[in-house]
Amino acid sequence: MEFAQGGELFNLLQIVKQFAENTTRYYAAQIILALEALHEQDIIYRDLKPENVLLDDKGYIKLADFGMSKKGVKGKNDAKSVCGTPEYLAPEILTKQGYGKAVDYWALGSIIYEMLTGFPPFYIPQDQQNKQYDEGQARNDLFMRILNEDLRYPPHLTKLCINFLQGLLQKDPNKRLGAKNGIQEIKNHPWFNQLDWNILINKQYQAPYKPVIKEDDYINLNEQQQYTQTPLDDSLQTASLQSQTDPINFNNFTYSGTQIDENNMDIEG
Repeated sequence: MEFAQGGELFNLLQIVKQFAENTTRYYAAQIILALEALHEQDIIYRDLKPENVLLDDKGYIKLADFGMSKKGVKGKNDAKSVCGTPEYLAPEILTKQGYGKAVDYWALGSIIYEMLTGFPPFYIPQDQQNKQYDEGQARNDLFMRILNEDLRYPPHLTKLCINFLQGLLQKDPNKRLGAKNGIQEIKNHPWFNQLDWNILINKQYQAPYKPVIKEDDYINLNEQQQYTQTPLDDSLQTASLQSQTDPINFNNFTYSGTQIDENNMDIEG
């Protein structure tokens, strides 16, 4: 896999804390296209999270780390293993009832929720957790919330966005958005009405955040072990739910303020 100059979406999200809906829609749509390509080959991804979404030099995304992926998943119960990152696990993985491609739809909803709010669904910040919990107890508590609790949505989200998330984060996989007609059902949701999928596929939208690449950054990272042996950071971070807009400038990125709507189509020739 070629070097992704923009690094992880996780790092960008740590700086920005949360994205506006238009920015989130830009990244979510590309993730959907990536999942669509996998699902057409009967492959489920099973580890969708900000750390595994990389940005190229133009600010477009690509998925990485297919260690949890599984081939040959055609039906709704073809996979049985309990695997993935805890914060993004679908309920049917936790109940060990067998699962299919719909687990990726749940994870898609989870990462979209995190981009919009700064937290994965059902996550409780460490300063609000029971101080007597060890790591195992905290994880079990998270699993119980995923299985049993209703998810709360912050008031700054639009009704259309909440409806979209509720469809993806439906606990019953048979009722989840995408369960009937796959990825196309997700792409057809009204939240994407003002996005042109062909323009996105051709990478003609101007990315909301574009990495600032210096000439001396073009090095062969495949030969630099220090970059391949760095431990992953925890994907959980603190953020305010109040901000509705993205910051204009920060180190190593430029912000374009892209609005993916019919009134302001920022398209590159």
